[in-house]
Amino acid sequence: MIFDFVANVSVDGQVIQLEGETWSLLEADGPQVLNREFLDFVADRDRQVVSDILFDVEQGQAPLRFEVTLVSSSGKESDATVFAAPIFEGGRYKFTRLAAKRKDPLTINSMADSDAFNEVMESFENKLQAAIDSNQAAVMSIFSVESGDAVSTAQAGDRLHALLSERSDGEVCRISDGSSVVLHDDKTSAGDIGGAIADGMEGHGDLSTYSLDLADDTLDAASRMEMASGVLAAAAQPGVNLGSGTHKLSDGYEMARGQVTAAIAGAVPKISIAVQWGAPDTRIGMADVPELLRRWNGGGKQGGPMLQDIVRSHLEAVTRAKPEDIPVCVPIHAASLMFLDKAEWDQFDLMVMPVGLRELDEELQQDAANLLSTQYVMVDISDLVYCPAVLAQLLSAEALSFLRVDMQKTSALSDAELDSFREVYDFCSKRGIYVLVSRVDPNRIENLIERAKVIFLPDAYLKNQVQN
Repeated sequence: MIFDFVANVSVDGQVIQLEGETWSLLEADGPQVLNREFLDFVADRDRQVVSDILFDVEQGQAPLRFEVTLVSSSGKESDATVFAAPIFEGGRYKFTRLAAKRKDPLTINSMADSDAFNEVMESFENKLQAAIDSNQAAVMSIFSVESGDAVSTAQAGDRLHALLSERSDGEVCRISDGSSVVLHDDKTSAGDIGGAIADGMEGHGDLSTYSLDLADDTLDAASRMEMASGVLAAAAQPGVNLGSGTHKLSDGYEMARGQVTAAIAGAVPKISIAVQWGAPDTRIGMADVPELLRRWNGGGKQGGPMLQDIVRSHLEAVTRAKPEDIPVCVPIHAASLMFLDKAEWDQFDLMVMPVGLRELDEELQQDAANLLSTQYVMVDISDLVYCPAVLAQLLSAEALSFLRVDMQKTSALSDAELDSFREVYDFCSKRGIYVLVSRVDPNRIENLIERAKVIFLPDAYLKNQVQN
């Protein structure tokens, strides 16, 4: 991520060092920001959270990412993504380094987080699959910590994960801000593991443990994997609280499934708006549902009832939240497309953007293309460049409606890669396929506009252009 500015904030909250450009977010030059209280530039509603991040620090904690509204000297508000890392020297807290970037609502920042999540989850699920296939006497225990707010829960979750990795002999994987899962043998109880980390978690919130006994002679290995993966996915959904105790796999699965639909039903997905260049009344929405970008094994490409419930419930939540008369696109991991059949997908009044197509083998790519061939689809250029067969099939079916371009990603490409991206961009543009752009680079956007027949840009970007 390229930041607008990086600031070192002292132990008393003052900006003591500054790099980068502050004007776009703060409407103040560097000298006007130095020696000011950083909280002076934070919206009132966010000050307590930012204050906790700056002053409630602990040596060894992981860098923290959060969204905040910054306020300029004239009162103009700007949404920003900020990374915070406390710096210690000789055991003493010296300052916090803050790196800030204007938030583009069409960026779908959760994609990067989901990529990292998918990588560690794939490794964990492979070990889970191996334990089930070999009929090991294995237990899967989910440890969760809940603190006062999202920021402190994430910090407590950092500590929880570090302690579990250090003091348990099992395989450990982080599944949410406040939860980690441990795969261990039945000779060690979840209570033993909890006792080993209890001293380190003191004062960091309420800790709960939910365990599943993976051994069940009444189920085959595929069914057990489907259930275990489904419970993992359920535990990672916001609003789901599995409780505590040790349960049989089938019982735990049904209990978790009963919670998932109700928890997601109350969700209000964030929908950002893009506007057509030259036609401000023509708009499209982009839903950002991080949970749909995660890839679960589920024991097979159909995912099982739990994962189908999760996908279906999130899509229904977007349908309920979408503005009238504005089409809305939903990014979703391409593997999760397989969890619902074509007829069911066609019932949702939504455009789909498959993410991670290039991660799938050719057979699954073909399955995804077949599933999408009867509806309007948006596809990220980063996928299409590497999946020519999908591009050809979607074009043949006249299903490809939008090409999405993240300008920050294209700026980091090699010359050969950039040539490939330009070729796909021009190929689609000449065929009248709409282009949606995120993380606009003002120095390069005119070139894209000139080469596209119809281009959509973030609503916030166009408003800033009018103001300037």
